[in-house]
Amino acid sequence: MGLPMGTIGHRMCWVAATNVDLEPTKTTPNHSKWLTKSSEQENSLAMCNLGACYDKGEGCDQNETKAVELYEKSANLGCSDAMHNFGNCYERGAGVTKDLNQAREWYTKAAAQSHIQAQTELDSLNAANN
Repeated sequence: MGLPMGTIGHRMCWVAATNVDLEPTKTTPNHSKWLTKSSEQENSLAMCNLGACYDKGEGCDQNETKAVELYEKSANLGCSDAMHNFGNCYERGAGVTKDLNQAREWYTKAAAQSHIQAQTELDSLNAANN
């Protein structure tokens, strides 16, 4: 059946942060080489996963601003995971000014693509306003 997206993203961050021999204790200065290469070729899932690495500081220094840039670009290419993550950044105020209306907008776009977690987040935001 495959791995959940979060697991795939986490493993991609780990693989990007390790040497070719995949020894987790040895990191390379160019932590995001492969995700960056894929992102440069407009691979929206790679952009989203690279954004998650920056968002969480996995395999690289945490940089919420860079994460937001990658999420936005990936979301605009149609990646529902990036739409959700971008909305989450607006909800948390991570890398952007907190804006629940923007969070709602991006969660709605992701939910329209059957992103279950985005629908859950949207429901929570709407319940908080009632």
